[in-house]
Amino acid sequence: MTESIYIKHINEERIKFYKEFFKKNNFVLCKDVLTEKGIEILKQNIIFQSDVSDKSQFCRRMFTVEDDKNDILLQFQKDTLFFFQKILGEEYSDTYLFAMEYVKDSHLTPHLDLISNGVSATVCYEADKKYPIFVGKKYYTNNSINRIDIQITEEEKQNSFLIDADVGDIAMFNGRNYLHWRDKAEDDVSYKAVLTHYWKPFDWIDKEKLKENYIEGEHLYNESYHERYPSLKYKILKEKNSEAETKDN
Repeated sequence: MTESIYIKHINEERIKFYKEFFKKNNFVLCKDVLTEKGIEILKQNIIFQSDVSDKSQFCRRMFTVEDDKNDILLQFQKDTLFFFQKILGEEYSDTYLFAMEYVKDSHLTPHLDLISNGVSATVCYEADKKYPIFVGKKYYTNNSINRIDIQITEEEKQNSFLIDADVGDIAMFNGRNYLHWRDKAEDDVSYKAVLTHYWKPFDWIDKEKLKENYIEGEHLYNESYHERYPSLKYKILKEKNSEAETKDN
């Protein structure tokens, strides 16, 4: 396996298990895969402001590439891509990433991810309490390029996977087609992770509905993202109809 600053040496048998589990379940929790050195690099270089930066939506603190003077996030992205490709497939490329800290009153409403989040990964590098993410079991056919918030039913909430990523763990899941959310953190908590995303271009678009639902357009991110993330310099299909259809898994 490629020598990495952030990922421990993991044998091929374990990689095969992760790959097959993800293929079957559309999520996988990779336990204890971060190196101690990598964890320390992230802890020392990712500095969150004391104010909650996006209280209007998630009540969490964020650290983006614009805050990252030492390019630690981009170095992490480049260093770890091989690991994600071994599990997801080499046809997947990285898109964008940021770091976040969940604190008291943080929450994540049930939603489907935008088009460049074919697979999302939570890389936990520091936490004083558990703060799991939930992933639903119902499959959603998603023909939108944007994030879609969906009112979840009690049945869906009960029929879900609880993914509890501890320090050193990486949780990956298909957030395009499966609802995911975090309950409100009622207690004081500090849960820090890098959120990184991967996609296989147009893999999830229903090609039979291509002409009906989409028109040619530029990627939805602005030029600052293009400059920092070369992999985002592509054309995508711009949404005309943002409604998602659902079917039982």
